[in-house]
Formats: sequence, structure tokens, C-alpha cells
Amino acid sequence: MALVAGAVIGTIISGLVIGRSLTEMVTNEPMFWGMVIFAGAGVALGVLAATLLVYREQAARAAAEVAKADAQRHELEKQVLEARLKLMQAQIEPHFLFNTLANVQHLVESNPPLAAQTLESLITYLRAALPEMREGGTTLGREADMAKAYLEIQQLRMGPRLQFLVEIPGDLRAASFPPMMLLTLVENAIKHGIDPLQQGGEIRVRAQAAGDGVLDVSVADTGQGLSHSAGMGIGLQNIRERLLALYRKSAKLVLEENTPRGVVARIRIEQNDGEK
Repeated sequence: MALVAGAVIGTIISGLVIGRSLTEMVTNEPMFWGMVIFAGAGVALGVLAATLLVYREQAARAAAEVAKADAQRHELEKQVLEARLKLMQAQIEPHFLFNTLANVQHLVESNPPLAAQTLESLITYLRAALPEMREGGTTLGREADMAKAYLEIQQLRMGPRLQFLVEIPGDLRAASFPPMMLLTLVENAIKHGIDPLQQGGEIRVRAQAAGDGVLDVSVADTGQGLSHSAGMGIGLQNIRERLLALYRKSAKLVLEENTPRGVVARIRIEQNDGEK
């Protein structure tokens, strides 16, 4: 409408400027048709402009709907994965707890000092583990404390067949880290790497701040190696799915051969600006 009005008014003003009256412009056929042509061009341009604006608005709305749907799907996937984790924890924790308490009951009669030591490690483990079941996030320091307590309990069970070392720099203990992932890697290292070997082996838990703000947390064992670790698939797949849901492409799980024997499981997470 603005283009049409502008074309007509502009033509009239131009005629008035050069000395023609409005009656002359309307009755003069060439000028009349000139006004009609300008008005038609204005209508065509107006329709084209309106069409482009409507198309852009519809495209923007469609993109916004797609983005909203994608965000909702991502959040739903995250909730489903977290629910699966809670279910897995609910199934695993009683089994581990009852086995440990059964060992303590046996040790009370045969080796009271060792029974007391086992109970102390179990209390440390539960003190770190119980908040994990109620919270969505935790710190690397708390996860490392829980993994260390778990390793102490397993060492009491396995004796000299299991040696371990947990090295977490003080400045990384406050770094945000997904709950139960480190413990899962430690459990896999014992179950599929160290325990099947008669001579046992060693587990090293380490963390470092790599380049470009990447938190690198590794669990290295001297067990059987990747060729004998087919049973690790479910636990590791669960970690990969959770990392994808929590961090998208900013985190990953990497498996490497250890030297001279065993597996190194490494979680690498790109830290946000507000995180250490």
C-alpha cells in the first residue's frame, strides 16, 4: 500500500512541479497511463516484498520450532539416561553392600582388626556414595574418594593381588564431574582386568588438566587387556550415552592399550569457562 501510494503521489507531485494541474494530468492520456503503470509497479513490488517477509517469518518460526523440539528431545534423552543410571545404582549398591557386610561378618571371627579396617573403608565409601544417589552432579574429588574407598575394600578382599594408586591434583578436586562414572571404570578394571589374573595387578587413577581447558581423567590397569574385555561393553556404553547426553560433543570416553599390559580408560571433558 505504501509503494502504491508513493507511486501515485510521486507522479502527481512531479506533474505539479513542472506546471501541470491535477485535472490536466488525469485527462492527459499519456500521463494517466504513466500513473497507472507506476501504481501497478508499486503493487507488484509490494506483493513481492510482503511474500518475502512472510516467507522469512515462516522460516524463522519453523527453525525455532525445530530448535525447541531438539532441545526437548535432548532433555528427555538426558532424563531417560539418568533414570537408567539410578536404576542401575539401585541394583548394584545392595549387591556390593551385602557382599562386603558378609565378608566383615566372616572377618569378625577370623581377623577382627581386618574386619574393623573393612568397616572403616565401607563407611568412607557410603559417606561418599549416598549423596551421589540424591544429586545430579558432583565433583572429581568426591568421585575419587569414593573410588579409593571402593579399591580399599577390594584390596582387603584380594590381598596382595591388587595394588592401586589414586592421584588427583588438589586444584582439580573441585572440578565438576559426572557421578558414578569413575567408579564404573574402576569396577570394570577390577572385574575384567585384574581379578581374572592369578597374579592380580595394579590400578592407577589419575587426573590432569590437558590443553584447551580439557579435564583428562584416566583409570589404567595392568590386567588382561582389551582383547579379553568384551564384557565391559554395557558399562562403557552407558558412560558414552551419558557423556553424549550431558556434554554433546564436548566429552568422550577413549580406550587405549596400556604398556606393558592392560587397558587405559580415559574420560576427556571440555571444561566451561566457569569451571576449573
